[in-house]
Amino acid sequence: MKKKCSILIFVLFMMIVTSLFAILIAIFLKNILNRWTILYKFEKAYYLAYWGIELELTKIKYHSRWFEDKIDSWSNTNKNWKCKNCYFSVTNKSLSKFVVNDRHILEKSYTSCSDINENWFINFQKAGDGILLPLYINTDSNLNNENPLSGNDINPITNFTPVKLFRTWQAAGVSYIFGITDWNTTKIITWTFSQAQWNIILLNSLPTFTNKKIFWGYFQKTNQNMHYCFQFSQKVPTNWNLVSSEWIYQNFQLILKWTKFSKIPEYIVYSIIK
Repeated sequence: MKKKCSILIFVLFMMIVTSLFAILIAIFLKNILNRWTILYKFEKAYYLAYWGIELELTKIKYHSRWFEDKIDSWSNTNKNWKCKNCYFSVTNKSLSKFVVNDRHILEKSYTSCSDINENWFINFQKAGDGILLPLYINTDSNLNNENPLSGNDINPITNFTPVKLFRTWQAAGVSYIFGITDWNTTKIITWTFSQAQWNIILLNSLPTFTNKKIFWGYFQKTNQNMHYCFQFSQKVPTNWNLVSSEWIYQNFQLILKWTKFSKIPEYIVYSIIK
């Protein structure tokens, strides 16, 4: 009798152990399947989102500088795609109402220079330091509609005043030079701070030219180490293109971002110097 009870207990023990192993194997296989599913969704989302980055970089290459664009799932580019439970969007930003020295200015909407991190401000350390700002944009730029693959038509920004200048510390008696040129005619404006204040409206009106390529130069006349933020009434060119590509496949979302630095072309600088 004792032998039969021992055998029964052993059989029950083996059945319990086998059941536990079966449960563990089932959980293990379920985790592998879940991981494989996530990996599949990630790879599908990643390569399609990366495709959006590559497409925008191609558009940037074959457009004039300071080009903006947006492509959505329902755009002409994607009209032949058949993907259930999918969403795709890519944006390319290069314009901002604020001129600072950091690409993050394109990632968020700001209402004033006072809302922007002062570490992003432009740093002028001595007399003669300044910036050159081309005041024209590519006419294809439109964040409401998808734009063509290539295009080089540009137009001047004719209404960009008033201009506000923000400084990180207060000082009076600091002078600045503003030069405006259309490559044929140059006009110089000198401004001096008459009192210490944190920000000031610099110019309410500036001369306009009929030539498409208009530039606005700003140069510090005094040896003062100060940080500046320029605020315009409408968007002007920055030194960056920020491309953001988003892909949602079923319940998996992935966003890729790419920043491209765009220098002012040398022919522009040489033309202004001449």
